[in-house]
Amino acid sequence: MGIALSNLLPLCVSLLAGFGLYRFNWSFLRTHIDTVASVSMYVLMMFMGISIGQIDGFFDMLVGVGLTALAIAVATTAGAMAVIWGVMYWPQRGRPPLPVAPTTMATAGIEAVTPPGRLLHHLAAPLKMIGMVAVGFVLAWAHWLPKAPYEHAATALLYVMTCAIGFQLAMSNVRFKELIANRRGLKIALCVFVGTYLGALIVAPLLSLPLRGTVGAASGFGWASLSGILFSRLGEPVVGSIAFLTDMFREALALILIPLLSHRQRGKMAIGACAATCMDVTLPVIERHNPDRRDVTAAFVSGSLLSFAVPFLIPLTVV
Repeated sequence: MGIALSNLLPLCVSLLAGFGLYRFNWSFLRTHIDTVASVSMYVLMMFMGISIGQIDGFFDMLVGVGLTALAIAVATTAGAMAVIWGVMYWPQRGRPPLPVAPTTMATAGIEAVTPPGRLLHHLAAPLKMIGMVAVGFVLAWAHWLPKAPYEHAATALLYVMTCAIGFQLAMSNVRFKELIANRRGLKIALCVFVGTYLGALIVAPLLSLPLRGTVGAASGFGWASLSGILFSRLGEPVVGSIAFLTDMFREALALILIPLLSHRQRGKMAIGACAATCMDVTLPVIERHNPDRRDVTAAFVSGSLLSFAVPFLIPLTVV
């Protein structure tokens, strides 16, 4: 519980600080907040690549258990999206779409959804983000960076970015109480929970990993920095490696799927693909590409609930 709270509380405070800053009515922030959020997002992607590049034996780990982790990541992501589609989209088929509550980007006249056109246009945003991750990875792997506490810088940047998102939500007339009592976020979290384990159960017979290990690797819900460490501390280093890579793959899949699904008006499925990461890393990506502010607040709530559950779920798979 302490691990969950230590990660959730600073993010909640940062988000609340963004709502508070909006009350000061500073014109500079109102004008440049989208730029701050966008730049922070891309720099954070580079820091993510740096953290991966600094992992000792990453390529050996990737070769050894990479395919298993990728299979679990694809199955759990697909399962989460399938359950969300069945619960939240299938019953609405044939009905006219509900009016969208626009985010700041939509109200400011900035396209929140990837423009129509060729496939390359739809993939432009995820390719840029993956490119930043690749740049950070190469810089760290090739030892071209001086020694520095990059993880602390990434954490500080994450808080700045979360604060900017709070400011943007306030600009869109979102009230903080909408984050506290958010049924949509709770519903998405439950769908992701069920879909993730459903996907794990389906893919388990195809893997050499025992069912318990497959379910355990899926229990990180994208929280790579925690899942591998927890399993290692619990005496399951192999499952820890698979869980770490599974969560990394889930995060990469989310970065690709968010613009594509948002463009097709499937924002809640995009949130499902992000799982726990929509509390922090993928939240600004959702905000950038999803035109409905209700999905942005729901994403934070869903990611927070799943993140809170991870430290409790992983030990249960080891018992």
